[in-house]
Amino acid sequence: MSISVIMPVYNEAANLDCLQKSIGAVLQSMTPHDEFWVVDGGSTDNTMFILQAMPALQKPNIHICSAAQGRALQMNHAAQLAQGDVLLFVHADTVLPIHAFAHIRDVYSKASECNHASEALIWGRFDVHISGDSVWFKVIAWCINCRSRLTQIATGDQCIFLHRQLFQQLNGYANMPLLEDVELCRRLKQHRKASFKPLSFQVSTSGRRWEKHGIFKTILLMWRIRWAYWRGASADVLVKWYRDVR
Repeated sequence: MSISVIMPVYNEAANLDCLQKSIGAVLQSMTPHDEFWVVDGGSTDNTMFILQAMPALQKPNIHICSAAQGRALQMNHAAQLAQGDVLLFVHADTVLPIHAFAHIRDVYSKASECNHASEALIWGRFDVHISGDSVWFKVIAWCINCRSRLTQIATGDQCIFLHRQLFQQLNGYANMPLLEDVELCRRLKQHRKASFKPLSFQVSTSGRRWEKHGIFKTILLMWRIRWAYWRGASADVLVKWYRDVR
């Protein structure tokens, strides 16, 4: 089973260390049968130059492309080009665990042994670890992981994966400026036959946003946004709240 990693990027030059770690972890897990799509959303810094100059990315199964700005649009664009059986969406500041691809393949292998027809209906995500100095990060990550298992709703930081056929059935991510990952999970949850397989192996995501804007302020903002979204607020309105705070 081949895996296509899709990583949306935008103006990452200032966060080069995080980007390199994220890319390095992907390359460590890849086999020659897998592929890696790095899709830029029209960066105005030298992100594209940095990516194109990386020796590690100069391989036939690694692709650097551009798309319209917006994480959902970028990921959909790369997903249309991807040839892997499974799509794995990885943020530019998130680091996959060792043997991440093996863990994903194991999920599908077990499903195939039980019922081959169900293989294309599997989706999941990893547990998350938040890197940083604050002791609260462990508590926050634990809460995120527990909530995700109970609700079957994952965030992009948890590296969502799903079979390409299932992604195509759902017509990919909705064109939203925010919460596109939550919206996709909502549709996956409503799918009559889709099967959620969360992995306990941890991806590591940067705590820079939390540290920069304040831990409790960020928690309150995200809960406010989620609550408003579930009450029917437009993502276009919610993204303005998010940008105003940032």
